[in-house]
Amino acid sequence: ISHEKFAQADSANMVNTLDQSAKEAPNANFSSFYTSTPMVTLPVDVHGLNPRYTFENFVVGKANESAFAAAQAVVSNPGVTYNPLFIYGSAGLGKTHLLQAVGHYLLKKNPSLKIIYITCENFVNDFVNYIQTGRAREFKDRYRNVDLFLVDDVQFFIGKAGSIEEFFHTFNELHQ
Repeated sequence: ISHEKFAQADSANMVNTLDQSAKEAPNANFSSFYTSTPMVTLPVDVHGLNPRYTFENFVVGKANESAFAAAQAVVSNPGVTYNPLFIYGSAGLGKTHLLQAVGHYLLKKNPSLKIIYITCENFVNDFVNYIQTGRAREFKDRYRNVDLFLVDDVQFFIGKAGSIEEFFHTFNELHQ
């Protein structure tokens, strides 16, 4: 898939429900839940998943119910339904939580899955580090030999041409 085709991907594969739902329910604000609930820093597991971010702990409301349904459809038919799953929306609506819930659910169903959850910032930092230390092959092996690749905060790629190019190569490798 080319950069252009990825950017113009079929809307059936792109779930941009959080912003749409927020427009339909402008008074729904879940950010207060996330900011008023005391946050305890929990260690992430070897996959990068926070144990707190599961479907069982997700608060569904008008502003995120479509994204929640799409994430559940993904785990019901992994690799087929919404592949890739792309969720965007305002802060505090649960995008990170849903991505990680997908990972937790599929890992619980099949503990031998190779899953990586990573933010774009960490992906870029890893890319730079591996390139600077002459370990490009190791970088590719780490990210291209997985069953589920969960990437959060894709807006961080803006202005990082080399990193986004490597991301697209990784995406293409996994999508084939």
